[in-house]
Amino acid sequence: MINIFPELKRALNIYVAILGLLVVPVVAEAQGEIQADQTVGCDSLLVKFTYVSATPPTSLYWDFDNGQTSNLIDPPAIWFKLNSFDPNPRRYNITVNVDVADFVVAPDFITLYRSVPATFTYADTLEAGLYYVTFHHTGTLSANTSNYTYLWDFDDGYTGNTRNVVHRFPNPGTYQVSLSVSDDLGCSNSRLQLVDIVGDDREIYVVASETEWCDTAAVRFRFVGLTDTISSVLWDFGNGTTSTLLQPDTVRYNQPGKYTVRFYTNGNTDNPVIKHDFINVRRSVSAIFDVEKQTGQYEYLFTHADELYDSTATYNFLWDFSDGVLQINRNTTRTFADTGVYVATFTVTDSYGCSDTWSRRIFVYDEILIQNVFSPNGDAINDYFIIEPVSSSIVLSIQIFNKAGMLVYSMKAPKIVWDGRTDAGIELNSGIYYYVLKAVSGDTQKLYNKSGLIQLYK
Repeated sequence: MINIFPELKRALNIYVAILGLLVVPVVAEAQGEIQADQTVGCDSLLVKFTYVSATPPTSLYWDFDNGQTSNLIDPPAIWFKLNSFDPNPRRYNITVNVDVADFVVAPDFITLYRSVPATFTYADTLEAGLYYVTFHHTGTLSANTSNYTYLWDFDDGYTGNTRNVVHRFPNPGTYQVSLSVSDDLGCSNSRLQLVDIVGDDREIYVVASETEWCDTAAVRFRFVGLTDTISSVLWDFGNGTTSTLLQPDTVRYNQPGKYTVRFYTNGNTDNPVIKHDFINVRRSVSAIFDVEKQTGQYEYLFTHADELYDSTATYNFLWDFSDGVLQINRNTTRTFADTGVYVATFTVTDSYGCSDTWSRRIFVYDEILIQNVFSPNGDAINDYFIIEPVSSSIVLSIQIFNKAGMLVYSMKAPKIVWDGRTDAGIELNSGIYYYVLKAVSGDTQKLYNKSGLIQLYK
């Protein structure tokens, strides 16, 4: 099919030039719109266009502003791809001629951003035997954004999240190191390189039963390979202990930390084999937690009390309540359905497999109300100041002072009963007294940490 619209336009221009008239073209607005399945991409984008109109057109001519055109009513998906000379970002105006005379323009309808290349270089820092390598991202950053996310994967269980990084590899070998660079526009790029770490070949002669433990470690070391050339050995396990056995006894590491293991063979003390940070004992995060009563009825706040000390680890948290409720936040608020004694069990697990669990009983009761007046006059009505415990396992302690601040009465018992007398049994006069109450055992929620005024009235 031949598109006649350009020819008509050219003829009109010639006619205007001959007449010397100034003509302002008037465009008839087509009753339709251009739609696409996607309009924003990175580097390249495959787009399916549709012309939507209440009156179906009889002919369309598409111009996609990238050198591609189509005269199909339903054109196939169109590739948009940034070239080296394209600006960043590149925006495309989509035009469609409708039935020759009318046309619709969608300005800046398609936008392509250029992703930042994830190319990088690396170099040994030349620290003997330590396997430190410096990595530099060499991709040119875009002017469209300054918000970039970097993810290094060093193929040894460790990652990095800065643009340039220094990483220490555990042992010699070949590692598949990758870098991913992402921006807040949704563009990303990745690159993988093989990195050769060259070290002391003698290191391969020694293996350990485990190199990663939690809190404490019990490790067995042994030689492999050409051990027939070793007549004597001196081990230094990095924890203050040594051995001269070819196959040493189990070595214990009782504190978290990284331990460097050295061994000397055949009496040669000038050239040891050094395995830096060979044993890594990680500290489990304690699951100890605090509980605090909140203002809501039966509402309590549970707060993890230890620090998340390892920035390279991710942590999972699990609260398991004895009434079957599970919650997974580090700190959580729990509203219990009713009063009672519950058990809260909290478990913290990190991404290296270290975990800890801690449990405690939670006393959930209505607010403890303490009377503020009593009349010990022997009429059998309100003769005693009484505090009932919420549990038989709680032992209460009370001290009562007069207005001069003198201690007049004290008591420790599961149930507080005061008849208005001193510790010596002397009746006290009517007046205002001050009490301090707490539980000496069993009150993990500190429900009884209270103080206030009592009016003794006869």
